[in-house]
Amino acid sequence: MDLAVMRDLPNMTVIAPSDSAQCIKAIRATLEYPGPVCFRIARGAEPAVYTTQDYDYEVGKAITALDGTDLTIIATDSLVALSISAANGLAKEGISVRVIDMFTWKPLDEQLILDSAAECGAIVTAENHQVKVGLGSAVANVVIKNNPVPLALVGVEDRFGQVGAESFLREEDGLTAAHIVEAAKKAIDRKNG
Repeated sequence: MDLAVMRDLPNMTVIAPSDSAQCIKAIRATLEYPGPVCFRIARGAEPAVYTTQDYDYEVGKAITALDGTDLTIIATDSLVALSISAANGLAKEGISVRVIDMFTWKPLDEQLILDSAAECGAIVTAENHQVKVGLGSAVANVVIKNNPVPLALVGVEDRFGQVGAESFLREEDGLTAAHIVEAAKKAIDRKNG
């Protein structure tokens, strides 16, 4: 709930980088940024999604990490890499998945969310956070007001945080590529239903 609390503060910018290279870019981009900035930085063992040279970083502008047409996964922090893995698995089943790295929670890139809703017709969010107040609910607010499409949320479901090995915690909280694939298939079924 840490990011939800920070998103609620007026004039606060909230950033959750997906890997160490993006963290460096985000810090550099915010050195002269107006107002307070909150960073949520993961444990440091996340797989690399980017190199420091392969994209431009702009606060408030999400990145399309993978393009697709059947479904969009909007992911944040360490779940971006897992979402790309899930998308690659779904591609083998003939499902074309777009993956958006929503590293800035506030300001949220609402236009990219709306474009994805219109172009793909179904969305899954993936976050290492409480879904009731996290990225999933923020995306849902945008989608519901503008272009309701099937939406599935992958994240922590109303549980207290635990301490343990990352692999154990991901399985306990349903934060794996397999859980993202399952949510994606449900959203597509609803889209096609």
